[in-house]
Amino acid sequence: MMSSMSFSVQEGGIQDYQSDPYDMSTYVNPNDTYVPSSEVEQGTDISSGDFQKNQDYYIDGATTPIALFCLGFVALVVLNCCLCCGISKVCASASEKHAVSCGQQFFGFIFFVFFIICFIASHMLYLGYGDASDGLEIMRGSVEELGGGFDEMDDVSKLLSVHGDVVKDKCTAYGSCLDAAETVVDGVGYMQDDIQDIPDYVDDITAYIDMIEQFLLLCMFLMYGLLLITMVLYLLTQLCCKPKMGGAICCGNIAFFMVSLIGILWMVITSITADFCYENPTINTLNLMQANKGQMYLVWYSSCHSGENPINRYINHTHIGNEDIISAIGADNSAAARSILAETTAISQLLGNMTRSTLESCSPVQSGWLSLLNEGVCDSFFLGVRMIWICEVWACISLFFLMITGAIMGKNAKNHEKQIAAEPLPAENLDDVSCNKEDEMDMEMQKQPHNDDCDDAHVLMD
Repeated sequence: MMSSMSFSVQEGGIQDYQSDPYDMSTYVNPNDTYVPSSEVEQGTDISSGDFQKNQDYYIDGATTPIALFCLGFVALVVLNCCLCCGISKVCASASEKHAVSCGQQFFGFIFFVFFIICFIASHMLYLGYGDASDGLEIMRGSVEELGGGFDEMDDVSKLLSVHGDVVKDKCTAYGSCLDAAETVVDGVGYMQDDIQDIPDYVDDITAYIDMIEQFLLLCMFLMYGLLLITMVLYLLTQLCCKPKMGGAICCGNIAFFMVSLIGILWMVITSITADFCYENPTINTLNLMQANKGQMYLVWYSSCHSGENPINRYINHTHIGNEDIISAIGADNSAAARSILAETTAISQLLGNMTRSTLESCSPVQSGWLSLLNEGVCDSFFLGVRMIWICEVWACISLFFLMITGAIMGKNAKNHEKQIAAEPLPAENLDDVSCNKEDEMDMEMQKQPHNDDCDDAHVLMD
């Protein structure tokens, strides 16, 4: 099935693909049996539309996460205002009536409930990280499989290049087949350039995968580290010094802000990936690409059925040049002519090998591509990112209420200390205190150094 794209063949050789993008309504891929999972379907509810290649789609996808972050930031500001004003006054008035105010035991129970939720959520981040890492490993293996599918074609193109240069040199000496030989060299050159670009594409994709993994690891350590430090501070203050909650509250504010900020990225990635994977991810990838040879290569190698392999154009162009050489030689039976014809025979055989290789290479390349998208991106990686986002949301919610209950318990403990310090001691305790003070004075007198001359002077004066 031919596409609307075509080569323009000029005197300089084969030029690039031109005209309109590939008509995706003609794309058929019987080997692609991908079906979106229930998690992917749920992820599409975050955004308001289907995956599209335009700026408005990405803006809409980021609107909801940014709005939720702003809501969380406002809640954090309100919380700190309440910690400075509202909660202090309420607890202070209540402490005048009760030794332990504001339901200290109740808030202690609520505090440890949210502490456990935050602890579990922060550690479950690593479950999501594990799934996402598995997806990245699948991507790496698939990319290597993609590159390996072109190894035989690369070997054949190198042999064609050698024979093309040889026949050009011989035709230069012969005189009447030089133009045809240049056509052969041009076709082989374009063929070899495209095939030798494959390792560069593989390296680029691998570099992107490594960059995603580093970003994933950095965000994970940052979120987990902030949450862990905050929880440890809150736990220590509750067990040892409840009135001194300032450091834990400050750390909680930083952790909540940073984790919520990173959560924007996780939500955006989850939403866009779900939309990308809900419809056929291969078709979405093709729609993202420009109308060029790269798109045509993907059309062919992702389906092994639709479009055409651009290599075939190079093969045909080279074959035409090779036939023109034979026609130029004609019935000449000289040694030079026979030598040139021997090269054309070798080129014809290699072109046949290249045609066979293009057909045989499609299946492993297609397998690698479908594994890359369907298993790597839309299965393991998406599930991991989604899990990280869900755990991040639960961690932020539990941390928010952890700060509230921790602040109330800290203020209660501080008011309780002030109340005990302000209460007068009973009368019997006052007598004990006076006796203790007299005993302390006697002990101090005994500790003073004894001077005999002073004692004699006191006796004479008496």
